[in-house]
Amino acid sequence: MQFCEECESWLNSCGDFDSGRRISELSRLPARFVSSVEERAELEKRKRLIIQILDRRHDQARDSVPGENVEDLLEKFATFVQLLNRPAHKKSTFAANPVVLKNEYDLQHLLYAYLRPVYTDLRSEHTLDDGYLAVRADFSIENETIIETKFTRDGMTEAKLAEEIAADSLRYPAAHIIFLIADPARIIADPEQFRRNYERKVPQKMIRILILS
Repeated sequence: MQFCEECESWLNSCGDFDSGRRISELSRLPARFVSSVEERAELEKRKRLIIQILDRRHDQARDSVPGENVEDLLEKFATFVQLLNRPAHKKSTFAANPVVLKNEYDLQHLLYAYLRPVYTDLRSEHTLDDGYLAVRADFSIENETIIETKFTRDGMTEAKLAEEIAADSLRYPAAHIIFLIADPARIIADPEQFRRNYERKVPQKMIRILILS
């Protein structure tokens, strides 16, 4: 009974209330059985059904797209930065010292603080082995999702940025790679076209490009 209650609680915490309710129903046996043989048979039947429910939930979690929630958070990162720079109270020290991203290190520092409370396994400057040479990613989550930051500057060209993205897409040994690009130098002429050109160009990898506006 306690096991069923724990399973129900776990499923509800995952948002799978239908499965949680089904396990709760299966845990409630009829008041009496005609014989002990009938009782054992009913117990075995219900146990198999509970295992099927748990297996299905496990498969759904395993087959979910790695990092899709990370993308949702990163989409909101630009808004987060903008809100940090909203007018502060005159007594706040932030009024005289607004948060301004001046280079890639600033971007990485703020991004780590933004993601780390949500993804406790987030690693920065993480060295990975691609089978030939060691490569270092800006951020990684469970070795499945890599986040690479780019910060444009004066003198940098759109072609150079594209070249870096193409090289990184090939060398990082992860199935899901997200490029978070801050473009204060405004070198990307058409952000939407740029994104379409370089996403999903590498076989067996999911490439995503997010450009901070």
